[in-house]
Amino acid sequence: VEPPEGKSERWAEIRDLRTGSILHTFRHSDISGIEWIPTGEGISYQTSKDGKSSVWSVNLSDLTRKILLKDVKDLGNYTWSPDGSFFIFSISEKPEEEKS
Repeated sequence: VEPPEGKSERWAEIRDLRTGSILHTFRHSDISGIEWIPTGEGISYQTSKDGKSSVWSVNLSDLTRKILLKDVKDLGNYTWSPDGSFFIFSISEKPEEEKS
């Protein structure tokens, strides 16, 4: 599938390096912040839609997805604890504009 004419496209893939096969493709979705979960069981990533962001995990053994944080406005970065038992995230609130 080619991107629309004159438009760029980006995507991410989970690829098995032993076989070269693509296990999953994140295409047509705005994902960022891809990180390994410290337990080694999978990855996590952030999606954004309509000004809100969510954090997801993917178990690499069976490719099941799980939402960890849903529809947070102004979500910044996140990072995992060393043992993978929790993650820390930031929110960046903007001041409301004064009405004159």
